[in-house]
Amino acid sequence: MNRVEIGARSVNQGLRVVIAAAAVLVAAAGPARAQNPLMTCQDTTQQDPSKILRSGVWKQWIYWLTPGPDAYAAIQRVVAQVNNARSAAGVTLLETDPTYPLIVSVFEESNPRGANGSSAIATVLSNQEVFFATFVNDAAGGSEVLFLTDAIRSNDVLTSVKLVPGVTGVFDRSIALHLGEGETKVRTEWHVSSSAGDEIRFSAGYPGTAIYASGVTPASRVAFANCNLVSSSDLVYRSNPTSTYTLFDRGQGNYVDVTREDVIVRVRVRHHDREINRMFNDRRNVPQLLIETDRVVRIESK
Repeated sequence: MNRVEIGARSVNQGLRVVIAAAAVLVAAAGPARAQNPLMTCQDTTQQDPSKILRSGVWKQWIYWLTPGPDAYAAIQRVVAQVNNARSAAGVTLLETDPTYPLIVSVFEESNPRGANGSSAIATVLSNQEVFFATFVNDAAGGSEVLFLTDAIRSNDVLTSVKLVPGVTGVFDRSIALHLGEGETKVRTEWHVSSSAGDEIRFSAGYPGTAIYASGVTPASRVAFANCNLVSSSDLVYRSNPTSTYTLFDRGQGNYVDVTREDVIVRVRVRHHDREINRMFNDRRNVPQLLIETDRVVRIESK
């Protein structure tokens, strides 16, 4: 059963949650009154609708692992495969680094949009997704995020009609945000399966005290208040290795200390691609970081 739950364990805390929600609704109901006439919501980078691959609003968890030797060897083989295609196309080659993390991420997406920024479908306003990635350098001195295989997602329209790289899957997930005794607690669990026989389980639980840092993007007060998305990173998809995309986002992130005993993160991966299995089933992988983030995202071709 898919479930999103926000709980408050005292009357006063519950009242504060209701008041905050009411304030959001009032602001949403009167945008013309709430917006300062001096505010400009124009991106610093000019948008070309023909370049937009996807966009949406994400509630996301990103888990970093330092790869063990077997995982790193599998990453190198995938990058070599990508480089074969890039070399044939005359595109700058990618380079691995053993200190760069192996990444698994899950996110709940509202208002998902595909090519040209158009809505995925009028009656389907959500999407769940899981992807696997790592960071790479390139021979020109840049850096990219490499998607190690196609993402699995619940909204087939994004894949089949909007042509966002990925495959369709079935998601059973829960997200619980609890408030009590002056402390927040987060718990999320994801079970994902696909027609290719993939099965991914991801779960994370942690108290608010385990968050050791928080940040917003863009960091500039003026840029953030003016609604601008900023360039965050360049992306390469294994299934489309000769093209590069740019991720623009605006959001906030919490960084969770995974070394604490009260922080629990579990990942189980059974994938039809043996290299992905080797990456995530290397017992010498070392947990590095968990990021919880809320963000508005747009991805464009370069």
